[in-house]
Amino acid sequence: MCDEITPPGEAKPAGDGGVFVKATNKFIISGDLQVMVPRTTTILSLLSKSGVMDGSTIEERTFNLGVKEVLGLLMCSFVSRTPLVETLQMDKPVLDRSNSNFVFGYRGRTAESHIKEETKNQEQDIFVKLYVSKSKKMVCYAEAKTDFVNLIFSFLTIPLGHVVKHVNNDGSFKGCINRFYKSVQDLDEQCFNSSAHKEILVCPRVAPGFSYENSLLGIKEAAPPACYYFSHRQDRYLLSSTKCHRRSYEVGPIQMTAMFSKSHDKDGESRGGFLKEPNWFTVTDNLVIKPITAMSVLSVLNELKVPFSDIKERTVHVGKQEALRLLLSSFVSESALTNAFIK
Repeated sequence: MCDEITPPGEAKPAGDGGVFVKATNKFIISGDLQVMVPRTTTILSLLSKSGVMDGSTIEERTFNLGVKEVLGLLMCSFVSRTPLVETLQMDKPVLDRSNSNFVFGYRGRTAESHIKEETKNQEQDIFVKLYVSKSKKMVCYAEAKTDFVNLIFSFLTIPLGHVVKHVNNDGSFKGCINRFYKSVQDLDEQCFNSSAHKEILVCPRVAPGFSYENSLLGIKEAAPPACYYFSHRQDRYLLSSTKCHRRSYEVGPIQMTAMFSKSHDKDGESRGGFLKEPNWFTVTDNLVIKPITAMSVLSVLNELKVPFSDIKERTVHVGKQEALRLLLSSFVSESALTNAFIK
């Protein structure tokens, strides 16, 4: 496959609009986000499960989905069994992010990971000091080194599919995101543009250049595609995933090496962290991160109205289970540290 880079001002032909699935395919998406191929048995089964026995009671409606609706659908999928209905109806419910059981069917500490044992030997020792309010039974803030903050920063790079894949289907989620994931797993491979497209969804990897070698979440980095450089004719350049021995070029093929902006050494590897070391930070319960100073600590305690006499120090170990709970809580809770380490 060769992609020609055209000079500025020249448009490139558009594709057929398909990304993961073939653009010509049609699908049924149920209220709980299960994706299905439209077949008579599927349709009748879906209507029966919904309690619809008479087709005359069904009304067809058309909705426009924008960024707001898509983000709402994503958030509702964590906490609702019918996110499609709740997102599109006019009287949308207000999501209570302060509720510790917002995501989990049980308390946050019951969410278990399926991360493979092969990551066990790679687990590093991360310890964090928590400063807890004895009366409020909540984490006021954490005092952490760069290893813990790098872990939190890595949350922003992790595909959602990886999170859902490694959480038990045992009620850990209140919503239906796990059912949605399973329906994609079960979808016929013929519906996708290729088997690789399905693999990207059900076994996603972090994008090239975004890996963190000390991540506790067991996610692998996608390999950057092989890329070769050619030039032919004036102001015409080619980048290709193969050497393309089909025609003569003035220059090339020359294999290009991917360099990542997060690299800390000359080999261009991207496994390092995001921060300079060593450093210390305060991390609040809602994951606001600041370099540690006397004023930053006082500011947090004053804002929470917690007296010094009410504070107790607690040191916790952060392993795979704690990292996963913290990641899940960070999506929807304003008390991520409390949910992950206290409740």
